[in-house]
Amino acid sequence: MILQYSELLKIFGTMKTTKTTRDIVINRMQLADLLVAAAKTARTQTLIEMGQLPPFMSQKRAYEIYGEMNVRNWVRWGKVYKVKDGDKNCKIRLSRLELEAAAQASNRCEYFLNP
Repeated sequence: MILQYSELLKIFGTMKTTKTTRDIVINRMQLADLLVAAAKTARTQTLIEMGQLPPFMSQKRAYEIYGEMNVRNWVRWGKVYKVKDGDKNCKIRLSRLELEAAAQASNRCEYFLNP
């Protein structure tokens, strides 16, 4: 999971930076949360690469796991992309890794920043 500086600021609103080096200072709880999120994403990626977990899930299943409005917002904001194999009545699939990353990086401030 690659997070840009602006995304880190959204996740951890209390981070302090210096103007010269742009170092990020976070407390231990924030570091622990970041490491847990990275471990969950790495676990999902490993299971997908080993063939133990399919790389995509249906839109319906994503709604059940993450909540319909969360998934719709992530798609609208470009954090998760829909994959549709055909033109008409085809199943819509979503990437497990994108969903996991969006769920781990989700911050309630985004709902105010992205109307």
